[in-house]
Amino acid sequence: LRLADVIGPRDTTNRWWTYQLWVKFYPEIENPIFMPAHVANKIESLTFVEDVAKVVTDIVDLGEPVWNEAYNIAMEEEFSLANILLRMRDGLGLKEVLGNSEDTEKSFYLYPTVFSGNMDISKAKKILKFQPTSAVEAFEKTMAWYEEAFVEYPTQRDIILSELFQTAVPKQNRDAVYLAIDRELTQMGHTEEKYAKKKKGDLGSLPSAVPENKDEL
Repeated sequence: LRLADVIGPRDTTNRWWTYQLWVKFYPEIENPIFMPAHVANKIESLTFVEDVAKVVTDIVDLGEPVWNEAYNIAMEEEFSLANILLRMRDGLGLKEVLGNSEDTEKSFYLYPTVFSGNMDISKAKKILKFQPTSAVEAFEKTMAWYEEAFVEYPTQRDIILSELFQTAVPKQNRDAVYLAIDRELTQMGHTEEKYAKKKKGDLGSLPSAVPENKDEL
Protein backbone atom coordinates (compact mmCIF):
# COMPACT_ATOMS: atom_id res chain seq x y z
CA LEU A 1 0.00 0.00 0.00
CA ARG A 2 1.20 3.48 -0.83
CA LEU A 3 0.17 5.98 1.81
CA ALA A 4 0.23 9.75 2.07
CA ASP A 5 0.82 11.46 5.43
CA VAL A 6 -1.33 9.44 7.81
CA ILE A 7 -3.67 11.15 10.26
CA GLY A 8 -5.92 9.72 12.93
CA PRO A 9 -5.87 8.45 16.49
CA ARG A 10 -2.64 7.17 18.04
CA ASP A 11 -0.27 8.88 15.61
CA THR A 12 3.13 8.23 17.16
CA THR A 13 4.79 10.97 15.09
CA ASN A 14 3.00 13.61 17.25
CA ARG A 15 2.68 15.83 14.18
CA TRP A 16 -1.07 16.28 14.41
CA TRP A 17 -1.15 16.65 18.20
CA THR A 18 1.55 19.32 18.12
CA TYR A 19 -0.46 21.45 15.73
CA GLN A 20 -3.75 20.80 17.52
CA LEU A 21 -2.30 21.96 20.84
CA TRP A 22 -0.75 25.04 19.23
CA VAL A 23 -4.09 25.94 17.64
CA LYS A 24 -6.05 25.11 20.80
CA PHE A 25 -3.95 27.35 23.01
CA TYR A 26 -3.24 29.96 20.36
CA PRO A 27 -5.12 32.72 22.23
CA GLU A 28 -2.67 32.29 25.12
CA ILE A 29 0.45 31.43 23.11
CA GLU A 30 -0.04 34.49 20.86
CA ASN A 31 2.69 33.35 18.50
CA PRO A 32 1.80 32.74 14.83
CA ILE A 33 2.14 29.12 13.76
CA PHE A 34 5.22 28.45 11.66
CA MET A 35 4.04 28.01 8.09
CA PRO A 36 7.07 28.48 5.81
CA ALA A 37 6.08 29.98 2.47
CA HIS A 38 7.57 27.14 0.42
CA VAL A 39 5.26 24.55 2.04
CA ALA A 40 2.25 26.55 3.25
CA ASN A 41 0.19 25.85 0.14
CA LYS A 42 2.01 22.78 -1.12
CA ILE A 43 -0.70 20.35 -2.25
CA GLU A 44 -0.67 16.91 -0.69
CA SER A 45 -2.96 14.03 0.12
CA LEU A 46 -3.73 12.68 3.57
CA THR A 47 -4.52 9.11 4.54
CA PHE A 48 -6.93 8.38 7.37
CA VAL A 49 -5.65 5.55 9.57
CA GLU A 50 -9.03 3.81 9.74
CA ASP A 51 -9.09 3.57 5.94
CA VAL A 52 -5.76 1.73 6.00
CA ALA A 53 -7.06 -0.83 8.47
CA LYS A 54 -10.16 -1.45 6.36
CA VAL A 55 -8.23 -1.78 3.11
CA VAL A 56 -5.90 -4.37 4.65
CA THR A 57 -8.92 -6.41 5.72
CA ASP A 58 -10.54 -6.01 2.29
CA ILE A 59 -7.40 -7.21 0.49
CA VAL A 60 -7.28 -10.32 2.65
CA ASP A 61 -10.96 -10.99 2.00
CA LEU A 62 -10.70 -10.41 -1.76
CA GLY A 63 -7.85 -12.90 -1.99
CA GLU A 64 -5.07 -13.58 -4.47
CA PRO A 65 -6.59 -11.85 -7.51
CA VAL A 66 -5.87 -8.45 -5.92
CA TRP A 67 -2.53 -9.32 -4.31
CA ASN A 68 0.92 -8.26 -5.56
CA GLU A 69 -0.35 -4.88 -6.73
CA ALA A 70 0.39 -1.34 -5.61
CA TYR A 71 -2.53 0.71 -4.36
CA ASN A 72 -2.59 4.39 -3.39
CA ILE A 73 -4.68 4.89 -0.25
CA ALA A 74 -5.72 8.44 0.64
CA MET A 75 -8.73 10.69 1.02
CA GLU A 76 -10.35 12.29 -2.01
CA GLU A 77 -9.66 15.88 -1.01
CA GLU A 78 -6.51 17.89 -1.58
CA PHE A 79 -4.77 19.41 1.43
CA SER A 80 -2.02 21.84 2.32
CA LEU A 81 -0.52 22.89 5.64
CA ALA A 82 -2.58 26.08 5.52
CA ASN A 83 -5.73 24.07 4.81
CA ILE A 84 -5.04 21.63 7.64
CA LEU A 85 -4.58 24.46 10.13
CA LEU A 86 -7.74 26.19 8.92
CA ARG A 87 -9.73 23.00 9.44
CA MET A 88 -8.26 22.63 12.93
CA ARG A 89 -9.08 26.24 13.75
CA ASP A 90 -12.69 25.83 12.65
CA GLY A 91 -13.04 22.42 14.30
CA LEU A 92 -11.82 23.80 17.63
CA GLY A 93 -14.10 26.80 17.36
CA LEU A 94 -11.46 29.50 17.20
CA LYS A 95 -12.02 32.74 15.30
CA GLU A 96 -8.45 33.78 14.55
CA VAL A 97 -5.21 31.88 14.21
CA LEU A 98 -2.26 33.48 12.45
CA GLY A 99 0.53 31.87 10.50
CA ASN A 100 4.16 32.94 10.19
CA SER A 101 5.51 32.41 6.68
CA GLU A 102 9.01 33.66 7.48
CA ASP A 103 11.85 31.15 7.36
CA THR A 104 13.93 31.51 10.52
CA GLU A 105 16.20 29.33 12.62
CA LYS A 106 13.25 28.40 14.81
CA SER A 107 10.64 27.82 12.11
CA PHE A 108 9.64 24.27 11.26
CA TYR A 109 6.82 22.40 9.58
CA LEU A 110 5.35 18.95 10.19
CA TYR A 111 3.20 18.68 7.04
CA PRO A 112 3.79 17.71 4.35
CA THR A 113 6.39 14.98 4.69
CA VAL A 114 5.33 13.39 1.41
CA PHE A 115 5.91 15.68 -1.57
CA SER A 116 4.28 13.62 -4.32
CA GLY A 117 1.28 15.92 -4.63
CA ASN A 118 -2.28 14.65 -4.71
CA MET A 119 -2.43 10.86 -4.94
CA ASP A 120 -4.48 9.08 -7.59
CA ILE A 121 -6.67 6.55 -5.75
CA SER A 122 -8.72 5.44 -8.77
CA LYS A 123 -7.08 1.99 -8.92
CA ALA A 124 -7.93 1.22 -5.31
CA LYS A 125 -11.48 2.46 -5.83
CA LYS A 126 -11.94 0.29 -8.91
CA ILE A 127 -10.28 -2.94 -7.83
CA LEU A 128 -10.71 -2.86 -4.06
CA LYS A 129 -13.96 -0.86 -4.10
CA PHE A 130 -12.16 1.53 -1.76
CA GLN A 131 -14.38 4.26 -0.33
CA PRO A 132 -12.25 6.81 1.52
CA THR A 133 -13.50 8.55 4.62
CA SER A 134 -14.45 12.17 3.98
CA ALA A 135 -12.11 14.86 5.23
CA VAL A 136 -14.85 16.27 7.46
CA GLU A 137 -15.33 12.95 9.25
CA ALA A 138 -11.61 12.16 9.44
CA PHE A 139 -10.79 15.56 10.94
CA GLU A 140 -13.67 15.38 13.41
CA LYS A 141 -12.65 11.92 14.62
CA THR A 142 -8.98 12.84 14.84
CA MET A 143 -9.53 16.06 16.75
CA ALA A 144 -12.02 14.39 19.10
CA TRP A 145 -9.54 11.63 19.90
CA TYR A 146 -6.76 14.09 20.74
CA GLU A 147 -9.12 16.14 22.87
CA GLU A 148 -9.68 13.02 24.98
CA ALA A 149 -5.98 12.14 24.83
CA PHE A 150 -5.24 15.44 26.56
CA VAL A 151 -6.40 13.75 29.77
CA GLU A 152 -5.89 10.08 28.93
CA TYR A 153 -2.22 10.29 27.91
CA PRO A 154 -0.60 12.91 30.18
CA THR A 155 2.99 11.74 29.71
CA GLN A 156 2.91 12.07 25.93
CA ARG A 157 0.91 15.28 26.19
CA ASP A 158 3.53 16.85 28.42
CA ILE A 159 6.34 15.82 26.06
CA ILE A 160 4.60 17.70 23.26
CA LEU A 161 3.79 20.66 25.50
CA SER A 162 7.43 20.85 26.57
CA GLU A 163 8.50 21.00 22.92
CA LEU A 164 5.94 23.71 22.26
CA PHE A 165 7.20 25.75 25.19
CA GLN A 166 10.71 25.51 23.80
CA THR A 167 9.85 26.35 20.20
CA ALA A 168 6.63 28.33 20.13
CA VAL A 169 5.60 29.89 23.45
CA PRO A 170 7.10 33.34 24.13
CA LYS A 171 8.53 33.60 27.63
CA GLN A 172 6.13 36.35 28.63
CA ASN A 173 3.13 34.16 27.72
CA ARG A 174 4.09 31.03 29.63
CA ASP A 175 1.95 31.79 32.68
CA ALA A 176 -1.13 32.33 30.52
CA VAL A 177 -0.57 29.00 28.78
CA TYR A 178 -0.09 27.14 32.08
CA LEU A 179 -3.35 28.59 33.36
CA ALA A 180 -5.13 27.67 30.12
CA ILE A 181 -3.91 24.08 30.45
CA ASP A 182 -5.21 23.91 34.02
CA ARG A 183 -8.52 25.41 32.90
CA GLU A 184 -8.87 22.83 30.14
CA LEU A 185 -8.15 19.96 32.51
CA THR A 186 -10.67 21.32 35.01
CA GLN A 187 -13.34 21.60 32.33
CA MET A 188 -12.75 17.93 31.50
CA GLY A 189 -13.26 17.00 35.16
CA HIS A 190 -9.59 16.37 35.78
CA THR A 191 -6.99 17.98 38.03
CA GLU A 192 -3.21 17.67 37.93
CA GLU A 193 -1.38 19.17 40.87
CA LYS A 194 1.53 20.50 38.86
CA TYR A 195 -0.80 22.68 36.79
CA ALA A 196 -3.11 23.58 39.68
CA LYS A 197 -0.07 24.84 41.61
CA LYS A 198 0.55 27.40 38.89
CA LYS A 199 -2.42 29.32 40.21
CA LYS A 200 -0.41 29.82 43.40
CA GLY A 201 2.74 30.80 41.54
CA ASP A 202 4.53 27.48 42.14
CA LEU A 203 6.11 26.25 38.89
CA GLY A 204 6.77 22.80 40.31
CA SER A 205 7.42 20.26 37.56
CA LEU A 206 5.69 22.13 34.76
CA PRO A 207 6.96 21.73 31.18
CA SER A 208 10.01 23.93 30.82
CA ALA A 209 10.71 26.60 28.25
CA VAL A 210 13.67 28.58 27.03
CA PRO A 211 13.66 32.28 26.04
CA GLU A 212 13.06 32.76 22.67
CA ASN A 213 5.53 38.39 10.18
CA LYS A 214 2.21 37.41 10.77
CA ASP A 215 -0.06 36.06 8.02
CA GLU A 216 -3.71 35.32 8.63
CA LEU A 217 -4.66 31.73 7.89
